[in-house]
Amino acid sequence: MFEFLESRGEYEVGGGTYDALVSACISLKSIRGVKRVFGYMIGNGFELDQYMRNRVLLMHVKCGMMIHARHLFEEMPERNSVSWNTIIGVLWIVESSWSRSGCFWICGRSFLMGSRGYLPQ
Repeated sequence: MFEFLESRGEYEVGGGTYDALVSACISLKSIRGVKRVFGYMIGNGFELDQYMRNRVLLMHVKCGMMIHARHLFEEMPERNSVSWNTIIGVLWIVESSWSRSGCFWICGRSFLMGSRGYLPQ
């Protein structure tokens, strides 16, 4: 389906279609798919709302793209409990002290700076 959209280029793609593509990438754990779908979203000027930002974050995390996920998390204009749970939960599971210290660095710094609009309760 995605290859058809890419090849034709003239179709208006909405949030529901992007959500389905994100779900497919998560199910397949396809790094190539993540790069293509996210690139297509950004390249076509799709405005990500909070729901889609969290879905894109989860897509990167589930496909093992932790550095990209961390960057997306840091660049989020707003973070909510879903954003926080995604980044904290997955970084803690990863079996490396680098990831764990990175998790604490993100959480501590963001908490001290007021986390740009969302304070954990």
